[in-house]
Amino acid sequence: ISHATEDDAIADKIFDALSAAGLRVWLDHREGIPYGKRWERVIREAIKQSKQGLFLMSRCSLNSDYCNAEWHRIIDLGKKLYVALLEPIPIEDTPLLLGSIQYADLTRPE
Repeated sequence: ISHATEDDAIADKIFDALSAAGLRVWLDHREGIPYGKRWERVIREAIKQSKQGLFLMSRCSLNSDYCNAEWHRIIDLGKKLYVALLEPIPIEDTPLLLGSIQYADLTRPE
C-alpha cells in the first residue's frame, strides 16, 4: 500500500480489511523496517516482490515525491496498480497516468 504518512489511519483500516479478506498485504509502518536499514530500499524491494500495488490518492500523497516514485515504480515493473481516492481531487490536479486508471472512490459512504 503506497500512501502518505498523513494517511496512516486510513491505510491501517485498508490493511486490516484486505488482510481479513485473506490477501497478503505490505504496509511500511505495519511491517516494521529494521533499524539501520535504508527504508527506500526496503520499500523498493517490497514493490519488486509484490504482484500488484494500491495507491491511496490524497492531496498529501500526490504532493509526495516518495509516493509518486512508488506508484511509478509499480507501473514501470508492469504490475497492476489499483487506486483508491481518499478525498475529492479535481481531475485536472490528478497526474495523467493516474487519471486514466479507474479508481475506487472512498469519499462516498457506500
